[in-house]
Amino acid sequence: MHYSVMKEESLKSLQLVPGLTVVDCTVNRAGHALEIAKQIGESGTLIIFDLDLQALNFSKEILENLQTCPKIIAIHSNYRNINTELQKVEIVKVDRIFADLGLSSQEIDESGRGFTFQKDEPIHMTFQSEIDDKTFTAKDLLNNLDAKSLQNIFENYGDEKKAYKIANAIVKYRAETGEITTTTELVKIIESVVKRSGKSHPATKIFQAIRIAVNDEYDGIKELINDGHEILNTGGVMSIITFHSGEDRIVKNLFNDLNKKNNFKTKPSQSEIKENKRSRSAMLRTIIKI
Repeated sequence: MHYSVMKEESLKSLQLVPGLTVVDCTVNRAGHALEIAKQIGESGTLIIFDLDLQALNFSKEILENLQTCPKIIAIHSNYRNINTELQKVEIVKVDRIFADLGLSSQEIDESGRGFTFQKDEPIHMTFQSEIDDKTFTAKDLLNNLDAKSLQNIFENYGDEKKAYKIANAIVKYRAETGEITTTTELVKIIESVVKRSGKSHPATKIFQAIRIAVNDEYDGIKELINDGHEILNTGGVMSIITFHSGEDRIVKNLFNDLNKKNNFKTKPSQSEIKENKRSRSAMLRTIIKI
């Protein structure tokens, strides 16, 4: 079951009232969206985005079964396309924008797309649920980039201190053994050059870095914030939950550039962190458009 991080804080930050037009950019299993829908009511409009078609359809069905269901518009696309996708459904302005940038429990534990180093799965790491030969995946990245490019990804997106060693071990493995196709293969390569010390597994930062690179997450966040702020009504609110320093830095800096006085940050409560360890690195940032 997916645990929606900072649900109460998120709802409070959005300042919801009946009749609003709200965009949930990362609907997943409707954890936040369900409560948003209840608060904006039948007179409201809730637009939900997700690249995972199964998750999108699941959420749409749940939301439409509410007794006081707002108008639901489901969009199978990346949130970075917020402006163009809303134009397609003839929506020019919105009142609230929400995004939870964390991976869901289903994506980690059940998707089979290689987001976790704790299972033996095909190494895809794409948010898209429908994968074909044209889909860019972690397999493409790992088997085609040179050592220097891999090192840059590991350093820039994972703050990995052993990036040089791991990148060269990957290239050596390719030359001697062949393509890397599974998470288990990648973990063994990492463990061959980096020994575990402390609580964190040596593959943690590498998996994060590869996922960010495969999904072009940082540029996607920038596009969401810039385009989203543009289509917000005056007095509109944008709230974003981040889970690591790289993405939080982007949100913080862009929010400051847009409006330094009217943006706020909130951390999860200690009780939530105790109940759900995945929330310990979460940060909720909110900006109000003036």
